[in-house]
Amino acid sequence: MNLKNISNKNTKTPRFVPKYLKVCNALNTSEYEYSGEGGWKEYWRENKTNIDFPRICPACGVPMSEDEAVGGHVMDYTNKKVYITPMHSGCNTKQKKLEPFEIEYEYLAPVPNGDSEDIINDARIPQAEKEKPEFLSNEEYIGTLKIWEEDKENFANFDEFIEIFGTK
Repeated sequence: MNLKNISNKNTKTPRFVPKYLKVCNALNTSEYEYSGEGGWKEYWRENKTNIDFPRICPACGVPMSEDEAVGGHVMDYTNKKVYITPMHSGCNTKQKKLEPFEIEYEYLAPVPNGDSEDIINDARIPQAEKEKPEFLSNEEYIGTLKIWEEDKENFANFDEFIEIFGTK
């Protein structure tokens, strides 16, 4: 795994974070508006002053200008964290159709803590093939989808997987 050293000013022990994270587009985030001027793209700028604006959309790999970009909510569902990153407006609105993608950690700006918690509680992982069963909480569903992604080749379909692992 490619790791990057991030020093913590309060301790002499360095901490390491992955250079790349696998993220997916967070769903149902349009209600979370940035309170400052310029929207989430401006929020990203304010929090990422040490790097240049990306010229390639991390979601689709196609060149983009700053005018074409928006600040999109993406979710690292392994660690249950939500970030803002510049991406094409079209990629941001694809939601369920946008495949998970890898992005350099330095291009991710964490959303404010309260928003992150709310988004995770509301979110459904985009690559899910079926709607969330009624008897699963959002947190249980996210965990179930992680297991499904790892083991799906062992099941005929998502319904069979839920039948075996889902409990009411």
